[in-house]
Amino acid sequence: MKPITINVPKGHKASFDEATSEITFSEIPLDVKERILTFEDVLKEMKVDPKEFIKSLENLTSDEVAYKRLKLITAAFNEGWTPDWTNGQWDKFTAYFTMGGSSGVGFSYGGYGGWQSGSCVGSRLVFKSADLAKHVGKLFIDDFRDFLTLNN
Repeated sequence: MKPITINVPKGHKASFDEATSEITFSEIPLDVKERILTFEDVLKEMKVDPKEFIKSLENLTSDEVAYKRLKLITAAFNEGWTPDWTNGQWDKFTAYFTMGGSSGVGFSYGGYGGWQSGSCVGSRLVFKSADLAKHVGKLFIDDFRDFLTLNN
């Protein structure tokens, strides 16, 4: 019996059923970083109607719009994962930015305090991996800029 070669389309895998001698192709889900390249992809991933989303933004400031967008972006890239804030064993990651000029002016913080704790991270905008946080921070930098700065 002569072997045959089957070219499997990119993004698919082939399976052979010996009982029926049938070959089937099934799609291999793309990594989230390959599936989501634009905010439109985020809306599709989250099954949000673009017209309804745009309507929900009426009368909001640019930082409020950016926050609504970033919450959807974060949820889409986390693919159902939500942080468990009671579990200190799970790392949680956020996009980190250095802003300002060479003088160091921009987002900076200095100070101290006794017996206090604080967080510089919005709990809704954390990712399940450092790689995702960095990727999203670069891909949607304009949304983060609008959210974190006074543009109004």
